[in-house]
Amino acid sequence: KLAGHTTKDDSTPIKDAQLLRLLEGIPDARWKLAIELMACFGLRPVELKYIRPTEKGEKLHCSYCKRTAKGSTKPRDIVGIDPAGRPGMCTQLLAMLNAIGKIPGTVDLPPLGHVDRATSSAIDTYLRRRATWASLKSEATALGENLTVYSFRHGYALRCHEAGLMPRATAALMGHSLQTHSLY
Repeated sequence: KLAGHTTKDDSTPIKDAQLLRLLEGIPDARWKLAIELMACFGLRPVELKYIRPTEKGEKLHCSYCKRTAKGSTKPRDIVGIDPAGRPGMCTQLLAMLNAIGKIPGTVDLPPLGHVDRATSSAIDTYLRRRATWASLKSEATALGENLTVYSFRHGYALRCHEAGLMPRATAALMGHSLQTHSLY
């Protein structure tokens, strides 16, 4: 459901122009990297702890397995979708990830908490301290929308749809069933 959207925490997809505005307002390269990865690869916040570029460096591999009452997701390779106005962003992010720990001075991810459930909270806390995020949230609220840390994931789903990816393919990239994806 892209129009009239209700999903996790009633989150609205972040639009590409909003994302680019937000990224301009993030002074810390580590947090900027985290937000870019979530937006370009549709990651759940916790998945930032479980990613690496694939062997050929063309995709992002996520080893996180989300467990639910219905079972668990499988590790997956994710195709990045560049936001409008930032061609090549996904390729650049994969190269940055590949360089972590190998090239001195490479930007690493920010501290995301010691336990998985702390990751989303750490990202939310960082964003709430950014004036640009507060401005974007106010603008969204005025339109009856709600930006959350999951808005980056939902923005990815929207870009996949706009790029013509079939819902089943998008669901697989995002690590959930077609039924769950249809709720987005």
